[in-house]
Amino acid sequence: MAAINENTDGTKGPYGLVPEVSRGMHNALAPSDSLDWMTKTMLTKMGEYLDPLGANPEGMEIDLFKWIRTAFTVVSTEATYGPKNPFNHKPNLGNDFCTSASRAFENDITMILLGVLPSITARKGYQARQRLTKAMTEYFNDNRPETGSDLIRARWAGNVKYNVAQYSGKFEIGDLIAPTKKTTRTLPLSKLKPHCPLLLATYKETLRLQTHNTNTRWVKTTTSLPSLPSLTPSPPSPLTSHYLLIRDSIIQMPGYPVHTHLSVWGTDAQTFNPARFLNNIKGEKKKKEEKYPSSSFRSFGGGATLCPGRHFATAEICAVVAMVVVSPDDI
Repeated sequence: MAAINENTDGTKGPYGLVPEVSRGMHNALAPSDSLDWMTKTMLTKMGEYLDPLGANPEGMEIDLFKWIRTAFTVVSTEATYGPKNPFNHKPNLGNDFCTSASRAFENDITMILLGVLPSITARKGYQARQRLTKAMTEYFNDNRPETGSDLIRARWAGNVKYNVAQYSGKFEIGDLIAPTKKTTRTLPLSKLKPHCPLLLATYKETLRLQTHNTNTRWVKTTTSLPSLPSLTPSPPSPLTSHYLLIRDSIIQMPGYPVHTHLSVWGTDAQTFNPARFLNNIKGEKKKKEEKYPSSSFRSFGGGATLCPGRHFATAEICAVVAMVVVSPDDI
């Protein structure tokens, strides 16, 4: 397992399991034919979940949150693992990962990561993880990645190259931490961004206020940073005027303070206002000084840890919203 820890940050060159797999993932998920294939696969599969909703002229009542969790789990994994997706062929895996009785894996993840007798302290989550690992190991052992996306093939190729292929099933658990009636829908994804600016703006504004991810960094050099006066309720004292970051320590940056900072987002920083992501009413581009700094929008991380799946996630969510909107026209 030494390969996992070799040159993880890529400072020694473009080699190593982590740098090469990461590079392959970014390439596979960048706007390209590979991303188009994943998005089309996802949309096709999503139709199987949307069609029954319109089958009853009188409508039907569903648990929306549960429906979304189940549907997105299956369609996202289908787009990743291909037609032999274990989440599709073994529906109980979805239960193990994200539905009612078996949100166990998510609920118990803290104790599992701590590693303090997880088979006892996090029994349900531990057992769910064992079942997930078994299913994913079978997927790779049967060479099923050959029918999957470029993303999964890139991960598999890296594992094979560095002789850790036998652990592929376990690695995937970390990466998992998003004949029916057929209705033909024409959804030109390339036109969503230029022709549906409010949809994209609403999506970004929702992420800004609702995602509370934490960015983590490793301090390589001892550094002193000035504090931000706007975050200090009283004039800073010598003890609070600077933050000393010690070399080899870990710094965590919660996203919410960044996403609601007045100096970046204005006086309505804590108000839901999609217009902040739109061009002005006349259709003119915003001036540079009117735009928010890209480093202040942290929903997908940033820098070397910028989420490679951000394009797929955006296409997936916005496309499904568009499908729901146009679905009544197909009934």
